[in-house]
Amino acid sequence: MVGVADPVETGLIASLGRPGGNVTRLAVPFEQLVAKHIELLKEINPALAHVAIFWNPELEVPAPRRERLEAAVRRLAVRFDVVEAQTAQDLAKAFSGPAVGRADALLLPEYSVLVRKEISLFALGRRLPTVGSDRFFVQGGGFMSYGPDPTFVAERAAAYTGKLLRGAKAQDMPV
Repeated sequence: MVGVADPVETGLIASLGRPGGNVTRLAVPFEQLVAKHIELLKEINPALAHVAIFWNPELEVPAPRRERLEAAVRRLAVRFDVVEAQTAQDLAKAFSGPAVGRADALLLPEYSVLVRKEISLFALGRRLPTVGSDRFFVQGGGFMSYGPDPTFVAERAAAYTGKLLRGAKAQDMPV
């Protein structure tokens, strides 16, 4: 599996060390990634107090995951608002809303490629630092990114597939 933020929480595997069943993969703890994004933003602006986190409403966020995200951000003494936007029309509304208006920075942890450029241009025009989760965000005009390299993830997935094809059991391969 590739692209699942928390396979234990979603019930796909029993644990990261011993997944059991027929599923294995690479995992990136989402909350830790968002916390690192905010740490980087605080290095740029030590007075950072408020972040608008753009969220694609198509991505369902289980309540425990959101609670862990809130706890991780709270430890960093930063307030945040989740801004749901999926289309350019949603962005127009979000950009004029209070959450983005009071933000010191914008965060795009898992976001649609379709609106990255628009968010980057908006942030640039208002001199707001932005951080995304992959290099494509920066290539599309974003300020910085921090997260797993998609090419590396694909290579690791291929390596796992090769091991499985040579007879390894998914239940014995740590995530």
